[in-house]
Amino acid sequence: MKRLLLATFLFLSFTAIAGAQDVKGFTPCTASQGAQTISVSGSSSGVTLSACGPSVLLFNIGTQEAFYLLSSSNTPATTSSFSIPGNSYILLTVPNLGATYYLNAITATSTTTLRVSQGSAN
Repeated sequence: MKRLLLATFLFLSFTAIAGAQDVKGFTPCTASQGAQTISVSGSSSGVTLSACGPSVLLFNIGTQEAFYLLSSSNTPATTSSFSIPGNSYILLTVPNLGATYYLNAITATSTTTLRVSQGSAN
């Protein structure tokens, strides 16, 4: 019985992980161009986005809610910024692909991890 429960748990875990990376209508850039990670805490931190694609797929792979801000002036995120719940994703559009854009994030408490993938949405 324990083996059956363990096998079921592992199957569901791997299925959830694989499904999270397969977003219909999104074509990512190469990993070296558009894949980044933000370690999010109570202090705003972020990444500079590349110019490889106008769409940004933002995955919150932790359980903690994060707040994010996409800006052209590297403005720090605050807990009044847009929210992304834990274990979820959102698709953002960079308004002007020719300009430099930044994606910053913060949590109200604890920490989480955001995976940032750039590309094109169909």
